[in-house]
Amino acid sequence: MNITIIGLGLIGGSIATDIKNAKLGKVTAYDTKAFTLKYALSHNLIDHCADNIKKADIIIIAVPIRNFAAALKEIKPHLTSNQIITDVSSVKGSIITTAKKILGKNISQFVPGHPIAGSEKSGIKSAKPNLFTNHYTILTPLGNTNPKAIKKYLHYGKN
Repeated sequence: MNITIIGLGLIGGSIATDIKNAKLGKVTAYDTKAFTLKYALSHNLIDHCADNIKKADIIIIAVPIRNFAAALKEIKPHLTSNQIITDVSSVKGSIITTAKKILGKNISQFVPGHPIAGSEKSGIKSAKPNLFTNHYTILTPLGNTNPKAIKKYLHYGKN
């Protein structure tokens, strides 16, 4: 499994840590801050820095809500039909509206999600293993979300 995480703050970094620790797949990451990527690589939180998303099975968008549209616009031209896209935003209404507008026909690949976990801290240095242990992730699939995408997402989460 190839997982690409866009945004390596507390949530994205903690997801990367858990994926690596559980050996669920290869973690590729993109972040606008070079320091963040360098830190994540040097602390073995990720396997690679992303220059594209073409090899990703799952794309996790873990950026601040204000940056969500820009992240989707960046990846949309490179999406393949078998990739799953999810997010970690706490607000779903505006995220779903934005995703529908930007993704167009690719909206069926989007499985909106919100892990119910966090901290008052932020940034890659605050990422920690097991942040999500004993916490739920709420999925809010759309009426036209591909059932295979949901099944794949749920299977990945059980490992």
